[in-house]
Amino acid sequence: MKKRRSKSGTKLQPASSVSDRMFEYLLLLVLLLSVLSHLLAVYRGTPFLWGIHLLHFFPRWLGWVLTLATASLFIPPVNRLALRFLETTFRALSRLISKIPKYPAFIAAGIVSIPFFWSLRTKFFLLGDGYFKLDTLTAGAITPTEPLDGIIHHQFYLLLTTLFPNADPSLSYTIPSVVCGGAFIFLILVLADLLGKTSFGKVLIFSALVTLGSIELFFGYVESYTTLLVALTLFILFSVLFLQGRLSIVFSFLALALSISLHVSAIALMPAFLYLIIWKWQAQGRKSLDVSTVLCIVACSGIVFLAVWKVFLMPGETNRLGQFVPLVATPKSSFTMFCGAHLGEFANQLFLISPAGTILFLFFLFYTIKLGSFKRPFLNFLLISSLSGLFLIFVYNSRWGNADWDLRAFPSVFLTLFGILLFMEWGGRWSRFKNYGLIVIAVSLFHTVPWILVNASEQKSLDRYVLTGTEDRHINMSKGGGIWAVARVLERAGFTQKAEEVYKEGIRRNPDSIASYSLLGNNLYFQRKWDQAIFYLEKALMLDPQSREVQFTLGHIYTKKQDFQKAMSYLEKVKDVYERDSAFVMTLSETYLRTHRWKDAENTLQTFLANDPESATARGLLGVSLFMQNDLSGAREEWERALELNPDEPNAKTGLEKLGRNDER
Repeated sequence: MKKRRSKSGTKLQPASSVSDRMFEYLLLLVLLLSVLSHLLAVYRGTPFLWGIHLLHFFPRWLGWVLTLATASLFIPPVNRLALRFLETTFRALSRLISKIPKYPAFIAAGIVSIPFFWSLRTKFFLLGDGYFKLDTLTAGAITPTEPLDGIIHHQFYLLLTTLFPNADPSLSYTIPSVVCGGAFIFLILVLADLLGKTSFGKVLIFSALVTLGSIELFFGYVESYTTLLVALTLFILFSVLFLQGRLSIVFSFLALALSISLHVSAIALMPAFLYLIIWKWQAQGRKSLDVSTVLCIVACSGIVFLAVWKVFLMPGETNRLGQFVPLVATPKSSFTMFCGAHLGEFANQLFLISPAGTILFLFFLFYTIKLGSFKRPFLNFLLISSLSGLFLIFVYNSRWGNADWDLRAFPSVFLTLFGILLFMEWGGRWSRFKNYGLIVIAVSLFHTVPWILVNASEQKSLDRYVLTGTEDRHINMSKGGGIWAVARVLERAGFTQKAEEVYKEGIRRNPDSIASYSLLGNNLYFQRKWDQAIFYLEKALMLDPQSREVQFTLGHIYTKKQDFQKAMSYLEKVKDVYERDSAFVMTLSETYLRTHRWKDAENTLQTFLANDPESATARGLLGVSLFMQNDLSGAREEWERALELNPDEPNAKTGLEKLGRNDER
């Protein structure tokens, strides 16, 4: 790059190149447009702009105020005034904390952040699989995609309920979530200190990472990705220290192995770890192949094999090969890898998790490739991590569209760190560098704060979930639609009426969706709207006459309506499937008893008790069956055993009282 000289020969600042001017004008223009786009999302196409539509859920005047306030920082006089105020504030703050040792101060900052994460925690668990996670928490079910995370939360649940028996199970996720937030703050402070060459550089790195949209994971989020993001940040930190020659490569491997055990998606970062090994080989030659490095290579191979075999190749529910986005349309879905809906979803995702970081990453990725500048090991590490992470979230999708934003949140730390470090290297020589840095952070903050506040509000989070879920082009492009999945989550959150509305909307859009009919029938059944439930369940049965679940539910409903002959016609069709299901067996047995089929009731209950001899309800009903067949001693024996198991078993108590009266006569 040419340098200007004064007449006296003194060196001045480098002359701006075309690339510099493109950065100063083109990139700033893109950042400004990303801010203004929020207003567009308020008025037009809101459901399809879910990465930037968050101001839609606030009063319009507030959206205008926040947008104009952020956009005003692009005006030089306003920017200088804001920067001067912030610098004065930070200098005063630095003087106050300068006497505190560095790492204790970082730890204190992490601890202090925990109440902040807790105070703005998400009110409902509508994002991700929150309510489904809570359903399986008490059972300790471990899935092959996230084994260690499942173990951690289940063990914490056992500890919590031991100390506080009436504790809400959701605390087993929300408490670790905010604690992970404190750990994340500590780690990015350490990273900023290691990577920033100046005080402003350190502040810039920390600010870029703390304003990521991905940080929503730490606001009491109920899912498996909170621990993952912390482990991956630890992977970055250990890799920095390794490349600086201050730590063994074993620590980077252990952090990556920890990440993969928390969630298998971290296997996408294996190429970045292999780059560390290659870099070590280039730097040390054969000496790099010490015992620890060789063991890491062998262990990596084993991890890849186990992950691929366990998660992707095993038959049954764990088979996830079908969840990669197809290149061409299939009979079940027109949602393909390069269709407009998928590209739009991918863009929305990136803007949700890291708007400013994504823009910086794409800009500097272009110029890094153009200039062939690949001589900085840590930037290469971040680049490989970013590209492999982005590749995974582009080609892999678990069919739930924007609801799976959390699965695709982890690349944000890598790509944002890559972008901000190159921004500091590229623009650090400019007189307005700090002004540009303020704009970058303001844009990032402008996107992230509404995202956090929407989820911290009961009504706003509900409104956003329903709006984006029912209009998600991903699920709506699947054969049969997927709106029923939105309603199912609403049911688990307790919004029964809202779920009913969404089910009906799904039926209106796709009259051939059996899932919408059957789930709506179940919804109405639990509301005790039995006639309406029967209507929709029979519609479902017309679409699939062999549906055992629908027949099971219809049998239950007709039993409640005391139409026992009709109930029997459905229940007996599915007897072979549900003969070990307690609720089914009790319902069928009661129906037999009501229709005077005493022997059928006895046989059904005896078969069930052979597998579950400790069921007090079954023994109580068996006693009734035996009593009606005049086997009084057998009935007495069953009822006495039922009361041993449950002193309040109603059939046993009533039956023994009746036998007592007979004895008195």
